[in-house]
Amino acid sequence: PTRRSSDLMDKHGVKLSAFMIGHAVDKAPELAKEVVRRGHEAAAHGRTWEPSYLLTPDEERRFIADNVASIERATGQTPRGWSAFWVRNSVHTLDILKSLGFSYHLDEASRDEPFIVPVKGGDFVTVPYTFHMNDIVSFPFQGWNPIAYEQALKDEFDQLYEEGATRRRMMVISLHDRISGHAGRVRVLDRFLSYAKKIGRASC
Repeated sequence: PTRRSSDLMDKHGVKLSAFMIGHAVDKAPELAKEVVRRGHEAAAHGRTWEPSYLLTPDEERRFIADNVASIERATGQTPRGWSAFWVRNSVHTLDILKSLGFSYHLDEASRDEPFIVPVKGGDFVTVPYTFHMNDIVSFPFQGWNPIAYEQALKDEFDQLYEEGATRRRMMVISLHDRISGHAGRVRVLDRFLSYAKKIGRASC
């Protein structure tokens, strides 16, 4: 599934932000390295797949810093983006991220555009997150309808593209290799990316 997804993005010239778990990177460093070799961004997603918002500030800092160290060892790239376990951060997270050299996080669903928030040490970028565009909501595949999913992607794109004529808009789709890397899912994404690119070219 990982290679299938990567090949699809290469086909369409799309670059992703790959949010990586530290322990997963330690177990498969060659995969993390391949992601970066293909031109994608290595971003951070925690040392392990568990909540960090329950940790003390010092523990949370180590939790994130360990994740950074794993990514750097495997890829040579220092992550600048962060996404937390189920997009839940503590009240200290953004300050910690800023102090560790991060530039943005992806854990805010209140807007359809990036925006800046003040934190200790300066400004910090917030990238919009879209819960309903995350493939994990249909992870068991029960009731999943490929045609309905494709239409949902198109509707989201069309609405934001139309609004983008007069204001900033950004569409975020969250994908997991173990889900969207399945053959049928890749076909849907292939059709959607072709559609979005065609609309973009027609407007130029």
